[in-house]
Amino acid sequence: MLLYLSFNNEKSIFVDVVDITPYIAKYRCISLVDITVWKGIPFATSTSGENRFRPPQARAAWNGTLDASHYGAVCLQDFTLDSSLSYGEDCLNLNIWSAGNDTGAKFPVIMWSYPAESTAAQPLFDGAGMASKGVVFVNYNDRTGSLGWLATSELSEEMSESYGTNRSALKWVHANIASFGGDPDHITIMGQTAGSVATYHMLNSLLTKDLIVGAIIESGVRDPRDPYAATVAENYRNMSVALETGTSYMESLNASKIAELRALSFNDLIVSFRGNYSLGAVLDYYAMPGTYMTSILTGSANSVSVLTGNTLDESGASYNYSTTVDAYLEDLQTQYGNWAEKFLALYPANNDSQASESLNAHYQDTDDYTIAQTMNSYWANFAETGNPNLGGSYPASLGNLTYFPKTNSAKNVTFRVGNGFGEKPIAQPAPIELIEKYFAAQVPF
Repeated sequence: MLLYLSFNNEKSIFVDVVDITPYIAKYRCISLVDITVWKGIPFATSTSGENRFRPPQARAAWNGTLDASHYGAVCLQDFTLDSSLSYGEDCLNLNIWSAGNDTGAKFPVIMWSYPAESTAAQPLFDGAGMASKGVVFVNYNDRTGSLGWLATSELSEEMSESYGTNRSALKWVHANIASFGGDPDHITIMGQTAGSVATYHMLNSLLTKDLIVGAIIESGVRDPRDPYAATVAENYRNMSVALETGTSYMESLNASKIAELRALSFNDLIVSFRGNYSLGAVLDYYAMPGTYMTSILTGSANSVSVLTGNTLDESGASYNYSTTVDAYLEDLQTQYGNWAEKFLALYPANNDSQASESLNAHYQDTDDYTIAQTMNSYWANFAETGNPNLGGSYPASLGNLTYFPKTNSAKNVTFRVGNGFGEKPIAQPAPIELIEKYFAAQVPF
């Protein structure tokens, strides 16, 4: 997915927000050519101290103006994506790109959940390109690892529900997005790979019922009898496994009570994230009401339209979209020699994040922009109408948007975007028959 942004015509705009949490604020943002952007808006208070290993808590009431022209802190990861980003526990914030210039607008809303090893502050997931299609695009920071998924007997007694960071963000968006030009009754949730985990679980949870009108799940759907389903987007752990993992995690930190973990310093938490612990969604029969197979057979809690697909060769190809300023400058010098300064002028690197963005800009060609334009239009149309073919997001100057047909289990074709747009055979009948027989012999997930 290629999303683009143009920093022209910046100005300040103030928007009043009545939050579901009891605070009142004004947000000072930046306005681009046709897109208004707010960054770092908190949807809950800090997750440090007593709020560790708890669902998102409401912020205390306050009056004032929040400078929403910069990204907020990002949540702790088991790696460092970008040294220019601020990592911390006061990380439950979101970013909004709006096609609306006043609060009277009611554009469809897309709430995006990022993939693994990512944050809401990465330039790769800048939402201006999507917003330019006539939507309000929102992304948010989520907790991972022990801070987002730790399960213990003590926590089970303490909490009536799971951590629910994504649900908290969704509820904030539903309550407030009208103030940013969005339609609270027309929210589509969307995610890629690990982000499709969040999307998939929100889709299937009764706790999000009536909050969404659609879901876009990219690289996240497999046959429930596919053994790999237990390792990718649908992955979850039953409660007994989750509790065993939680016990091992606490023992590694010489802790017997959750209070001891809440007393740990942030640096100690960073060290604990380096441990090899499989921490992920938990089948609690509350926030997650049933197994993957059960949800397929009975239908999701939210009866809404779903658009899904996969990135071709996603597991077999990769690109290094993350670098540092020093590594980028060295690469430029090696690659271009005396021309390095000229390339740096067009592809700057004032920080690690910008260096990563510039590194990948070198390798984009016109086909990338065509694919991005097309996919963004399908997604925006789907958010608007529930149909990727219907909507006004595709520029008339480019002609007609290639028709995206419906599919079903009897059609052995898939719709391909790029390298020729249209339906393509998945495989010959014999391999398909073999795979179906193999799946039928497996225990469903």
